[in-house]
Amino acid sequence: MYMQTNRSCDGGQAYDIYLYCRSTGLHALKRIAIAYHSLMTPTVQYKMRQEHPGFLGLNISEALAKTLLARLRETGADGEVIAAAYHEPLISVDEAAVFAERYIERRRQERFPAYDFEPARHWRQGDRPRWWGFFAPSPKLQDEGHIPGAIFASVDKLDGHIWTYEEQEQLARELGQLE
Repeated sequence: MYMQTNRSCDGGQAYDIYLYCRSTGLHALKRIAIAYHSLMTPTVQYKMRQEHPGFLGLNISEALAKTLLARLRETGADGEVIAAAYHEPLISVDEAAVFAERYIERRRQERFPAYDFEPARHWRQGDRPRWWGFFAPSPKLQDEGHIPGAIFASVDKLDGHIWTYEEQEQLARELGQLE
């Protein structure tokens, strides 16, 4: 389903770790750095100390990424294993806006034909490592007490497809964010 542009050293798809928050146990983090010294470049070590590290910049196997993430979680970090191809999105925010606008208009016609919506806007809080977030609010829906009173679109950063609610829910389950 996803483009495989990056390869790990064993020839398989390369993965990275995206950290939402850093480790709180610096002593334990030093032990991880020793255990995984070949991966711990100065750049990776610097990122791991940041409040919101983001991509660590690794190109490693999925198994190694999962093992390393498990060790990082033991130190208080939180994140996910993700295809390294997402390091550099192939779809820009501006390109994604076109996909989002089309999707939002289709949803408006299907679900809310009697309502007007403002143009789609990039919603930074809706961005995730895999997608760009957009929303288009309807003042009338909001005035009527509908929450959130908007249509949302999540546009994949590699191929531009719209992530459905079901796909996002499935990903959250896979990441252990939903039971």
